Amino acid sequence: MIGPSSHEDSALASLSRDNEIEEAKVHALLAVASAIEKLADAVEARNSIEENRDL
Repeated sequence: MIGPSSHEDSALASLSRDNEIEEAKVHALLAVASAIEKLADAVEARNSIEENRDL
């Protein structure tokens, strides 16, 4: 998945064009989804490290 900042930039660019509100909303949602995915990956990595430490 593309990083959140790229989607944020696309959302802002969409807002600068007339009648592109829906496109901006899509990019904003993609930015949120990307951020959540990055957070989930970080949590999984941390949990994996903790599990390996317990072995």
